[in-house]
Amino acid sequence: MSSDNALDAVHRVLTRVRSQAYMGLDSKQIGRILDDAEYLVTMIRNNESEHEFRLHLEDIESKFSGFDGLVQAYDEGQARARKVA
Repeated sequence: MSSDNALDAVHRVLTRVRSQAYMGLDSKQIGRILDDAEYLVTMIRNNESEHEFRLHLEDIESKFSGFDGLVQAYDEGQARARKVA
């Protein structure tokens, strides 16, 4: 897994939840999203497989409104990283 791309994915989650918080999203929902984002960071630190990381992004995208495109952006970043390597 490209750690830069994985960090970009976490950044996308955090900026989207921040935006939703400013728009009045319920604090419990914010907490749930941040719990999932925290787990993404743990996966990066533990060098989890790209497949597992991607599955967790899919889970976030399907569970929470406003997170469409996370997996697509991650996949595109992985493809770019492979071309450079």
